[in-house]
Amino acid sequence: MSDHQPSITDDKVLDEWRIPFGDWYDQSVDWIDVNFDGALKATEEFFDKFIDFVNETVLLGVPWYVVIIAFFFIGWIVQNIRIGVFSAVALTVCGLMGPNYWPQTARTIGYITVAVVLCCVIGIPIGVLSGRIDAFWKAVRPMLDAMQVVHSFIYMLPFIYFFGIGPVSATIVTMVFAIPPVIRLTNLGIRQVPEDVVEASRAFGQTELRILRDVQLPLARPAIMTGINQTLLMSISMLGIAALMGAGGLARFMFQALNNQDPALSGSAGLSFFLVAVVLDRLTQREGEATQSLWFRMRRAWNLRAEPEALLAEVEETSAPQPAAEPDDEEIYEALSDRERTGVLVLVAGSVITLASLLLTWNSGGGWFTSFVRRRDELGDALATTSRVGGDISDSSFNGVSATGGSWFGYVFVALAVLALMSAAAMWRNPGRTSRWLNPDGALMYALASLVMAVVYLLSDISPLGVADRGIGPIVALIGALAMTAGAVIWSLAARQEPLRPLSEYRVSAPIVASSIALAILVIGGFSAWVFDERAEAIISPELQERLDALIEEARDPDTPTDQMVAATAEMTAIQAQAQASERISIDGLADKGPGSSVWLIIVGALGLGTTAVAAGALGPDTRRQWLAGAATMGLGAGIFVFALGWIATLVRGTDPNIVSGVGSFLTMVAGAIITNSGRSVINDFRRARVYPELPLPESSSSGDDTARGDSDLIGVTGS
Repeated sequence: MSDHQPSITDDKVLDEWRIPFGDWYDQSVDWIDVNFDGALKATEEFFDKFIDFVNETVLLGVPWYVVIIAFFFIGWIVQNIRIGVFSAVALTVCGLMGPNYWPQTARTIGYITVAVVLCCVIGIPIGVLSGRIDAFWKAVRPMLDAMQVVHSFIYMLPFIYFFGIGPVSATIVTMVFAIPPVIRLTNLGIRQVPEDVVEASRAFGQTELRILRDVQLPLARPAIMTGINQTLLMSISMLGIAALMGAGGLARFMFQALNNQDPALSGSAGLSFFLVAVVLDRLTQREGEATQSLWFRMRRAWNLRAEPEALLAEVEETSAPQPAAEPDDEEIYEALSDRERTGVLVLVAGSVITLASLLLTWNSGGGWFTSFVRRRDELGDALATTSRVGGDISDSSFNGVSATGGSWFGYVFVALAVLALMSAAAMWRNPGRTSRWLNPDGALMYALASLVMAVVYLLSDISPLGVADRGIGPIVALIGALAMTAGAVIWSLAARQEPLRPLSEYRVSAPIVASSIALAILVIGGFSAWVFDERAEAIISPELQERLDALIEEARDPDTPTDQMVAATAEMTAIQAQAQASERISIDGLADKGPGSSVWLIIVGALGLGTTAVAAGALGPDTRRQWLAGAATMGLGAGIFVFALGWIATLVRGTDPNIVSGVGSFLTMVAGAIITNSGRSVINDFRRARVYPELPLPESSSSGDDTARGDSDLIGVTGS
């Protein structure tokens, strides 16, 4: 029978009923849109102007370096100079990732800033009221639970309906998801202020406003800062959704990479996004959490998004107060000996020679390493007069900082020489009271890094097509690096450094394992590409070019039917794509036609593994030998790192289109950083030896018992 009704045991009986919650939701959205049209337009205008002001006026309305400098000072003021330097370097790297990366980086910072600032402006007062008024908290808490638990896709559609696709709706959705932590933790911070402190303030006649301002808010500050940081982390996690809603920023690049299946765009955009997230996280991080990685903290924030109050218990456990260190005024360090002064003077002379070498000729007639990536340097004066290669360079000479000369290798030499000079000046003026990296071991690291870079630079080959002649500059730089190293060695051998705690006995320790892994990465980096050449003239063979020319003529022929013209165009695109994927030229670090730098860098890495083993105690427990070996490890690792950095930066600075540095150079840089860190882990706790004043003898006493007791006490002190 057609009128048969399903039984209660049949699943289809549920289809006979429908709770129209979706319709109620739709009707509510329509009602809000009709009755609050003015408020919605005012809200949209406010957000639009605020976002435009932060992005276009503040961040993009000034030169990029102004923003970089501003973040340096912000990091220095709110955290420390290390965070300031990291912020500046990280944002600079984001801008160098490719065309249009800096505007999108700035917009990413702008969207997060707008969302977090508005969350704080709204959330902190709500949290304060929640902490002081129980009834208000009972009304707010269910709303916060819903905002954190309900998926953002649910409330994303109404905001798109109200404000359209774009940054306004994306920012509001981000705020809805990210505001609960700052409200919850502000409420908890206010409630955790000891009641006796509040009552004592009331007893002294303080008003409620003064109690809030002078007592509760200062004592609740750690909880409020944790809430702000968690709101920031939640805002960062929502940027992917914001990209789906039409907001700009680096997340848009990642979305495009996913749609186009572009691994290169995905990698560069992902790294830029990660650096921006780390910078913002470090700027809002509480003291004591700097050792926790960003991904760990974001995962923790996500897992505790419905109960962020649990974060405070973890923070209190990991940030127990440490015993206060002795004031520096009570410590006296050994003065520089005559031999140390000799080493410092030799180091200074070597640094000056290195800096002077950059003013000399490094090569002439073309570039040395740029010969692998520029037709201008490969062809010499054959096409020098044509505008396509940029002018005649066959009779020109270039110094250590010009793009066709030493380029970024020269800038790295400048940085290392300046750091060595700063170490010498700081120790000469005030031994023992300098920065951790301006000690003799730091000077030895900078000198050895300069020496490694100079040696490998001179031993590396030019492209077989290159026509440049090497100048006197690199040789003088090598002489300066040798003098720097000699001075640093003399200084380090004469200096007395002592560990703050006993060193552990030799075993297969983490530094040795890390250096072994770094050496393996160096070998892999040597066999990997250092140059990828995707220029059309490099990947299109004469046969392919002949076929392309025929297709071009066919497409241009007015008598060719439209369907054949379309087919010819599609075939041209397919030929070029296939050639780019299969015929591109790659040059690795060990190839005969390459620079050959990896051979020497692998040797340096093997030396670094050996010095790491000595620093770990392979030759026995000798703190002085371990300290010197640790400093040498840092110098060798830093030399590998800065050479790879110089190669990458030089190729970024002066290359033809469609030619890039390969992943081998990046792997080499990573290996150098690992070796450097292996040495740092050994010598990190070494400081300059201190001088302990002699204890005064006890005053004589008329009592024989007292004298005997004083002698006994003195023996006990000296014996200990």
